[in-house]
Amino acid sequence: MSQVPGKSSPEIPTRALPVEKLGVPPEVLRRMPNVPNFDPIPPKKPADPPPFSLGPNLNPQFLGPPDPIPPKPEVPLPPTTP
Repeated sequence: MSQVPGKSSPEIPTRALPVEKLGVPPEVLRRMPNVPNFDPIPPKKPADPPPFSLGPNLNPQFLGPPDPIPPKPEVPLPPTTP
């Protein structure tokens, strides 16, 4: 801001605040009575793995137990005689 010759800068009225309330306006104190100091929020944990898929899995390390009943061979049945 430049000074104009012959004019003094206007005085901005200020008043001293009590030392015990410096930095916190009274309206803020009224809005937040007895707010405790909380510890910082811990960082989020990594996301859970996706749910187990029942689809085909080609990785032999993760194959399930063998089927209890072996599959039947697809052979034609012999004709029955009456």
